[in-house]
Amino acid sequence: MHSLDIAARCVLGTIFLVSSTAKTAGRGAFGAFAASLPGLVRVAPRAARPLAALVVAAEFTVCVLLAVPVPVAGRAGHAAAAALLLAFAAVIGAGLRRGGGAECRCFGRGALPLRPRHLVRNVLLAAAALTGAAVTGAAARSPGAGGAALAAGVGVTVGVLVTQLDALTELFAPASRRPDATRHEGKSHARPDRRRGADRPDRRPQPGTHARRDQAAA
Repeated sequence: MHSLDIAARCVLGTIFLVSSTAKTAGRGAFGAFAASLPGLVRVAPRAARPLAALVVAAEFTVCVLLAVPVPVAGRAGHAAAAALLLAFAAVIGAGLRRGGGAECRCFGRGALPLRPRHLVRNVLLAAAALTGAAVTGAAARSPGAGGAALAAGVGVTVGVLVTQLDALTELFAPASRRPDATRHEGKSHARPDRRRGADRPDRRPQPGTHARRDQAAA
């Protein structure tokens, strides 16, 4: 098996395994993913859950095909992965053109708005899938056990990093660009305006104060 084939299988298999599992594991994960679909594609709300189930089933199928160490299964897995990723890229591109802050639940968690990086990510992964399909079964010297383990390790590591791309981006982004920080900043600016003067004691003289002072002086 070609080293590029091994690495591509591990990258894509890790990504689709995390994606499909995150969409179904945990209370309300699948429902949240299904509820986000009408904001991405033109689908009736009653058809959102069947479409979500179809997406998850397709992702699981890709994982199974890529895990089978047979060239035919590998080519099918790479081709299916490329088709899914390009379809996802088309949906993301349409969502970015429409605007409106459609949410990305690619990995089932979070509710970050779509960004151009999501489109770039899927296009690059589709290119990796097509590369894997091209080298699957190609005549090449066997990488050996050590080479295969290295390719697999690199592939899994890259796959995990891709699944954590949003979290890493938000972690290292400036605080002013984080959605939560923006919301908190807006609240902190609004609060002093509403409470301006609420904490200050009323130092205005009360009615009759001057009259009492005059009487006391007399």
